[in-house]
Amino acid sequence: MLAQGCAINETSNKGVLSYMLTARLRLIAKLFFLLLFSHKGFAATVEFSATAVQTFPQGQSKIAKMNVGNDGIRREYIHNQQTVIEIYRPSKGLQYLVLPQRKIYEVAKNQPVDTGLGKSRPKSTNPCTSKLKESCKLLAKEKINGRLADKWEISRVVQGKTLKALIWVDVDRGQALRQFFPDGSAVELLQTGNEKIDNRNTEKWVIQMSRPDGHTEKTFQWYDPEIGIIIKEVMPGGYIRELKDIKLGKQSESIFQVPSDYKKVKSATPEK
Repeated sequence: MLAQGCAINETSNKGVLSYMLTARLRLIAKLFFLLLFSHKGFAATVEFSATAVQTFPQGQSKIAKMNVGNDGIRREYIHNQQTVIEIYRPSKGLQYLVLPQRKIYEVAKNQPVDTGLGKSRPKSTNPCTSKLKESCKLLAKEKINGRLADKWEISRVVQGKTLKALIWVDVDRGQALRQFFPDGSAVELLQTGNEKIDNRNTEKWVIQMSRPDGHTEKTFQWYDPEIGIIIKEVMPGGYIRELKDIKLGKQSESIFQVPSDYKKVKSATPEK
């Protein structure tokens, strides 16, 4: 799990720190959006195929077939009764939108997609990056629910006022175990046990978010340590995202390539 940068929201009256819960949790949230909706990127530790299912509180669901390779990410789904394929090539920064029934495709360049395969974890748990305006100060090492964490103070000047937040980053995984925001809200990540999900051995975690008014919300997540990602998430209101039918193994390079007889177009939009 990689500790990522943080940002204090300048447009918020309360200056709430917008640092996402944990590097890994943030990447996995992006993973699910990648599988079903977007292309933000994520990190896994092995190549695999799976079915991504997103279930809404009203009962409807969206399904996508997906493949994660060393230098390729592919998802396939049905939209407007047509097959749509999205292919991402991290090393080239390219995204392909392919419509096989019409044999056309569109290319988007400079897409920041990263599988994370084959990379070692950075040694630093510093949640700030050089691209952001925050400053981070390491205060101490502390145990949070039995896990060793680096305690960081994050500061940023907004409209002449210095806003500060605290974050405890897991030394081993780089995930944020606890966060205190400038407006008094807080987030804590706790492991509640181990469970088998779709024949996968997982760790069950709960993210508890507390607001200044005392309102709390809980999100449950199941982390697969072998793959290095969260394979199921249940959010407040009954919104569920999960990976099913996970199969580990080398992914064929051919599935990340556009067939040579397909025509490149400026805009490949599924017909209604």
